[in-house]
Amino acid sequence: MAEDYNDSQPIVREALSRLKHDGYIAPRQGSGVYVRSHIAMHSLRLEMDDPAMRNMLADTFEMRLHLEQTCAELAAARRSESDLAKLKEYLDAMAQSLRDGENGTDADVQFHLAIAQATQNQAMWQLASYLHGTLSDTVQAARTNSGRTPGRPEKAQKEHEAIYQSICDRDAVAARYAMKQHLESAADRLGLKFSGTEPA
Repeated sequence: MAEDYNDSQPIVREALSRLKHDGYIAPRQGSGVYVRSHIAMHSLRLEMDDPAMRNMLADTFEMRLHLEQTCAELAAARRSESDLAKLKEYLDAMAQSLRDGENGTDADVQFHLAIAQATQNQAMWQLASYLHGTLSDTVQAARTNSGRTPGRPEKAQKEHEAIYQSICDRDAVAARYAMKQHLESAADRLGLKFSGTEPA
C-alpha cells in the first residue's frame, strides 16, 4: 500500500490504525483485514453512553426479538440432525470461550445464524445472513458488557443452552419462549428499553 500510494509505511500503518479505531475495518486472526458494513461502522464509532448508539442498539434488539423468536420456533419444528450438530458445536465453543475467559462473540453469532438456517426457510436464512453485521455488533456489545459483571456470562450461556435444548426436543413453543427470554435479558443487561407503543 505504501508503494501504491507513494507514501511511507508509518503513515499507512497510522491510517489503518485509525480506520480500525473508527470501525471501518476489522482484523480477523489468521484471515486478514476486512471492510465492515455501514451499520457496523456507524455503531462502532459511537459509545454506549451516546443516545444515538443506545437507540440503535434498542432498535436492533427489537428487530432481533421478532425475527429470532420465529426462527427458533421454526427451527424446533424443522431442524435436522446436522443442524443440531452445528448448534452443539457453536454452543460448546461458547462454553469453551467462557472457560478461557474470552469473549465468544463469533461462536455466539454463528449459533444464532445456525438457528436461522435450521428453519429450512431460505428467505429467513438470507435475511439473517444479510443482517449479520448488525447481529455481530449487538452480540459484541452484549458480551462485552456482560463480561464486566460476575455471573452474567454464565447466565447468558444457560440461556443459549435452553434455546438449544428446546430445539433439540422439537418443542417450538419452548424454543420461541427461550429465545424471547434470552434477547430480552440481553437487552436488559445493556439497560436498553424498547420504544414500542401499546395498541389502542
